[in-house]
Amino acid sequence: MRGSLLSTVLVVAANSTLLAACSNAAPPPQEPKTQVSSAPTTAAPSAPAVEMAAAPYTAAEIRDNWPTGKKVVFRVVEDGKPETVRTVEFVKSDSAGAQIRMTETDTKGAVIRSGDSTATWEELRSHGEFPKDKTTVTQRTTVSPMGTLECTVYKVEEGEGQVHTYHFAKKFPGPPVLHFVEKGDKRIMTATMESAK
Repeated sequence: MRGSLLSTVLVVAANSTLLAACSNAAPPPQEPKTQVSSAPTTAAPSAPAVEMAAAPYTAAEIRDNWPTGKKVVFRVVEDGKPETVRTVEFVKSDSAGAQIRMTETDTKGAVIRSGDSTATWEELRSHGEFPKDKTTVTQRTTVSPMGTLECTVYKVEEGEGQVHTYHFAKKFPGPPVLHFVEKGDKRIMTATMESAK
């Protein structure tokens, strides 16, 4: 599943440090060389490309709706976990893409985690693509904290019996105003957009 990067996935950047070897270290012993056969090999056939359902927005529509400084706030309720608030901030936006800061807090504002990532507008557009044979697309009116909105709704069958439903508002190119996950007859996660400014 591509999922929706901006709505429910909190990206935490991890830093790694590379240590250089000492300049006076002795070189490792040489392994004896083995003669490699020059016989031709046959490449394995590549898997057929997965046909994707059309994304709800173009890259240009997302770019135009997410200038530097814009923030969107989601309230997230997961089965068996405390309720959290996730804020997505576009720290810097330009013609190529954006630097995005995602912060998760508890309902009192205490930070649980935070991290920055970068993405091109085309990468962000592709987060709204799902396999066509697993996706049902409909149109409906959605009542949310953002108002009464005309939405394109994607219902996506995932592994382990999970079904993800995304409500993409036509007037808010970007993350869905509502995203929920069901397993069997039970809803196990709901992320609701509460503000965007």
